[in-house]
Amino acid sequence: MSEESPLLPLRRRKKVVDDGQTLENIREEKKERAEKSVTWQDLELKKLDKHESWTNLIKQIYCQDVLIFIQGILIFVCLFFLYILYYHPSYFHFQVSRAYANLGHVEAQHHVAQRLLHGRGIQPDHDEAMRWFKSAAEAGHPEAAYNLAIGHLKGHDVGFEDGEEESFLRHAALNGVEEANDVLKQLCGSGSCPRKQDKSGEPDFYSDY
Repeated sequence: MSEESPLLPLRRRKKVVDDGQTLENIREEKKERAEKSVTWQDLELKKLDKHESWTNLIKQIYCQDVLIFIQGILIFVCLFFLYILYYHPSYFHFQVSRAYANLGHVEAQHHVAQRLLHGRGIQPDHDEAMRWFKSAAEAGHPEAAYNLAIGHLKGHDVGFEDGEEESFLRHAALNGVEEANDVLKQLCGSGSCPRKQDKSGEPDFYSDY
């Protein structure tokens, strides 16, 4: 006869089965807890990712709105300048020249003075014109020097001392303004050239005459 393995008592077998079930239950509980823990962490990460995604979306929308707003302003400014350039070219040109004049461009200063003197595309303003003529003349512009002297002779207050117009006329004449020679001849012919005898206090350009 073959030897058979001894059977455990019934109670002992039941206890082993119960212990096996208990261990299995413990393992399942641990597994469930681990799964629950991982699930909670995943939920937190998902919430964080969702929050970041919403934040990024809001930032993108805000940046897009700002860019659209800036583009709208630029388009409006361009259309405004095109309107002024098309319907009021003289005024637009004057404003551009005035901007250069304020930056110290001598030719632009003389051009602005001419526009203000004759009222081309703008309201004439002789006093403002004389101020721009003086700025250009003091920088050596011959035509501005001539116009400033003529303005003084016509009674505009340009801040000249007695006989100072002669210096500016001579500077204009030396630099190709023929009309200045005619005016000088008239002044000196009538004895109104005091600086012809006394050149003290002349601008630098007077010594070249």
